[in-house]
Amino acid sequence: MRMKTANVMFGLSLTVVFALAGCGGGGSDSSFDGGSYYKGNTTQATVTEANAKALSLGVIDSVQDSSFAGGLGKRVTATPGTFPQMLQIATSIESNIQVKSSAAKTVADVVHHTENGYSGSFTISGEPNSNGDVSGTITFDSYKEYSYSPTITGPATYRASVNITTGDLKSLHISLSDVTGEDGSRSYTLNGIMDLKRNDSQTATLDLSIVLLDHTVNKTYWMKDCRIVVTGNTTDISGTYTMNLSGTYYDHDLGYVVISTATPVTVESSTGTFTAGQLLFDGRDRTKARLTYAPAYPGYTVEFFDTVNNVYVFVP
Repeated sequence: MRMKTANVMFGLSLTVVFALAGCGGGGSDSSFDGGSYYKGNTTQATVTEANAKALSLGVIDSVQDSSFAGGLGKRVTATPGTFPQMLQIATSIESNIQVKSSAAKTVADVVHHTENGYSGSFTISGEPNSNGDVSGTITFDSYKEYSYSPTITGPATYRASVNITTGDLKSLHISLSDVTGEDGSRSYTLNGIMDLKRNDSQTATLDLSIVLLDHTVNKTYWMKDCRIVVTGNTTDISGTYTMNLSGTYYDHDLGYVVISTATPVTVESSTGTFTAGQLLFDGRDRTKARLTYAPAYPGYTVEFFDTVNNVYVFVP
């Protein structure tokens, strides 16, 4: 079982999510064959008191790790969650294209930008055309966002469509190929795809299908057709936002659970903290776990469903 700390961190700041774009509709691009990377149990998990917490927190950990830079966020037990990072990458692409568009009313110039972190950097390169389409590469060079962040190395490719009048990113698809992360004694490799989209001024969507190989334990974990929808003011990144999460999570040992949102998760943008909301994780034969967020320490509770008495039971 994969169980890191109980900090349930998603990544970094919510403030960059609304700069993202990507393919919409029903989950990630099906061109990624996650089954060729995932080597674990493929049967639906039976959720019990013994494994409910591992499965629930494993989902959040995997979304965090999958969110491009692999859990770029402080691991503080008292802080139960922040929205997946990675949106900084899309922001960087968008801002560079906007500059070129404003100057020449075209995006036919080469995009090239290096973003420095606490240490290391990532570089975005690409060649747009006059129609607003652009594709290129993103290269991580021992990139470490903050002092407490993992170190990320490796290549990714992207393709995007841009509104050449406004410079806004309409769609963005990112593909990861053996991107590696190191976090203390833990190391892992990510393969998969992400699609991002600003649906309108109030909603943004992230779809992903990514397999994580944890080298520390030599096990794989798969976020399959995961979708995160954030609702808030996408033009003024402040205040409170809500998040809905759905998809399927595969645990190497336990098998898979189906993820759904019972109550949208509330996120405080100034801290990135999840302060309310509830996620469900369905296993076989009516078994399930429930993860509920709250503002007070430790910030969440986990329960499993007692199928005999038809009640949820707190997991210490």
